[in-house]
Amino acid sequence: MTTPLPNEKGAFVSFLSKNDQNTKTILFMHGNSLNKECFANQLDDNTLSKYRLVAFDISGHGESSKIDNYSILRLKTIILEFIKIQNLDNFIIVGHSLGGHLGIQTLPAISDKCKGIFVFGTPPLKESLNINEAFLPNENIPFLLQRNLQPNEIDSLSKAIYNSEDENFQKIKKSISNTDGKFREDFGSSLNAGDLQDEVKILSNYSGYTTILHGNDDVFVNIEYLSNLKKEELPNADLITIDNSGHCPHIDASDLFNSHVLNFANKTLKSV
Repeated sequence: MTTPLPNEKGAFVSFLSKNDQNTKTILFMHGNSLNKECFANQLDDNTLSKYRLVAFDISGHGESSKIDNYSILRLKTIILEFIKIQNLDNFIIVGHSLGGHLGIQTLPAISDKCKGIFVFGTPPLKESLNINEAFLPNENIPFLLQRNLQPNEIDSLSKAIYNSEDENFQKIKKSISNTDGKFREDFGSSLNAGDLQDEVKILSNYSGYTTILHGNDDVFVNIEYLSNLKKEELPNADLITIDNSGHCPHIDASDLFNSHVLNFANKTLKSV
């Protein structure tokens, strides 16, 4: 399905929606250069069927339209417009990697409607853009902000994201190849321009529930950083770790991942 964006001159968002009869919603947001199809194991899980499940392609990804500028502010504006069009009033965000960051960035504008945020592969960043603290050293990180990627770079990045050469790996490679490279370049420029708001501060001021989930084999995210955030700056957030899982626990440990999402949704939306 697609929905036009009236304020974006012909642009549109492609999305999947299941269990539309339900009003309580789980909104899934994918990572950099991935797409909504990565959430197939969640959308098809009957244990989540009492909630409406919505997954969409971020602009420049999947089947959503390309736009002329992918600044953080522009992306936030589009996401907020999509949420309004979909009439999401009682919902939670489940955000993977970049999707988690964009979810946090939108929170101040939707805190009355978004009752909780569940992020994974997403270390909340500070205003100082403390990337070297939040992330582990990895040769593939620059590729996430690089416009043009060579086949060997796509292969290397895909293995870092999902290190198992099955059909999911092939889908991830294809998704990276099909993503508008200008998105990665523009997003990097927007980061360097200081457009990312302090995510630790946003979560500290957020009245809803926060869960941060970490796959212990994730080659990107620094678990020590997450542990310190939990101890020192985000004591009310829940930190969950999953063994034998990497940057994509929604794919490589989907049953356990889905149980954590269900528990979070039940806790967060029970009084809505």
